[in-house]
Formats: sequence, structure tokens, C-alpha cells
Amino acid sequence: MWLHVSVVKYETVNLHGVSYSKFDVQVILNDFDCGVGPPSILHDVVIHYVDNNKGSTARLKCKDYVRFSEGSGHAVCTNQGKWQVDLNCSVPLDCKELYDKYDVRESGPHYISPDKTSGILANCDMTTEGGGWTIIQRRINPDLDFYKSWSEYKTGFGNISSNFWLGNDALHALTATPNTLRFVLTDFSNNVKYADYKNVEVKDEQDHYRLNFEEYLEGNAGNALKGSESKYWAYGMQFSTHDMDNDNLDSVNCGSYMKGGWWYNSCTTSNLNGVYCESSDRHNCMTWSESDDYSELRVGHKETVIMIRRTV
Repeated sequence: MWLHVSVVKYETVNLHGVSYSKFDVQVILNDFDCGVGPPSILHDVVIHYVDNNKGSTARLKCKDYVRFSEGSGHAVCTNQGKWQVDLNCSVPLDCKELYDKYDVRESGPHYISPDKTSGILANCDMTTEGGGWTIIQRRINPDLDFYKSWSEYKTGFGNISSNFWLGNDALHALTATPNTLRFVLTDFSNNVKYADYKNVEVKDEQDHYRLNFEEYLEGNAGNALKGSESKYWAYGMQFSTHDMDNDNLDSVNCGSYMKGGWWYNSCTTSNLNGVYCESSDRHNCMTWSESDDYSELRVGHKETVIMIRRTV
């Protein structure tokens, strides 16, 4: 029995509890007995199957979100009592793989698989500085309230073509490899600024999606994630929401006070998932400031985009 599994550019792939270390090759497996039925792993699904007798066949197809597939889409129970599968279903890891490997140049919604096992619909920026950016967050108007629960931030919410948060699980997977994370900020006078960070890492849910990065690279927006006051740094902090308080204040739940989900400290000088407003005395607009200057912390933004691109 043989089985094609796309593992291009992946260091390891885990199938049924067994890890295979490969690069740019197809994994060959031979442990699927006819007695347990035709295998369905990764991104394929069995659509017709009768029995496990030798010579029996099954029809398979790639799941609906898969854009790229090879093979005839069938499985045969061979004389050796093994299933022989002829199907190769793969989903790009991220928007960069779509750009580099599949020559996709159209920005907008595309299916990707950051964790290499499940597919999610993401918004890709294929034009900015060489393309291949996966958008994590976008806010363009006040239509969607970002005052959401822990579970909503975990899985993501919103409309991928409008206002949305891709999800903390996806962000954890997307930051598992070297990357550049960019924040693009547009104020209510339509001035656009940006901030770039090198090798951002968001830990898993067990560590409450703790945020780390190697360094602030450049940008005219300033380093609000690790600014002049360490008590406001998002750097090194766990993610917090109104129903999951992981900040450094005992007296205040920053998720509730700032009306968003973020890497709150005591609380923050960056709050891009806060209230959509032009200014606020409570400092809970979509703020971004390198300092704790009161006048800067009152000011919100008209539009924000957070996007990531692998650098390997």
C-alpha cells in the first residue's frame, strides 16, 4: 500500500501518532490494513466504501477547502491486504506558500493550513512588498465589536473580507517559523504608519498565547509592544480577555477595562482590539503609542491591519 502526503517545506509531519521528518518529498506509508476500512487522513475524505475484501474499492475526494490535489481519488484493497490510495490532497501552509509555490497573485480570501491538519479561510495580501502576507487582524469600520470572549479569540471571529480576528490558535501556528509581523495603522486624518517586528512567537493556549519577539525592526509608528514603560509592555505577556484575566493588575481586569482582547500588562499602550473610536479619556480606543503620554493614549485609529509573512 502506498499513500501520497504533501509535506513540502515541512520539517515534520505527524500521521497517526508517528512523526516523519521530510523535506520536499512524498511520505510512503504501508500500515493501513483493509480490515480497518480505507484510510482518511489530513485533507481527504471517503465518499463511497463497500467492504474490506480484497479487490474492493473506495472513492475518496479532497475536502472542500482544498484547492490543489493530485491522483484519481480512489483506494483499492490489494492482495497483500493493504489499502492502496491514489490521492494527494494538500493545503498551503500560509499565504506565502500560495504566492511562492502556486503563483497566486490575487489578494483576498484563500484557504490555508497553518497547523498542517485543518483548513481555515484567511485573507491574503499579495501586493505589499512582494506579497505573501497572511492577515491576522483587520478593522475598517465600527461594525464589529471586538469585545469578545476567550473562546472567540481562540478560534477567530468576524468577516474575513471586512473586520476580523483570524484566531489565536492560527496565530500560534503561523508564528512557529521565522517571520516578520507588521502593524499598519491609519488614523482619522488618513495618515498611514507601520511597525515591523522580527520573529514574533505566540505560545499555545496552555501558556495563554504569550507574546514574544526577537526585535523591533523598523517603522514610523514606533515600538508600542515594548515601549518606554515596561509596565505597559505587551512583550512577554499572556493574552487576556474580559473572561480570562492574565494581566499584571490585581485591582483591574484589563480585558474588561480596555474593552478588548490583547496582551495586557498594567494595562497597555497598544490596544488595537479595543473600542473603535477617535478618542477616549479611558484610553480604550484602538491605541498605539511608544510612550505613556496621555494625549497619545487618548487617540484611536480609523483602520488597522496586522499581518505576518514567513521569512524562510
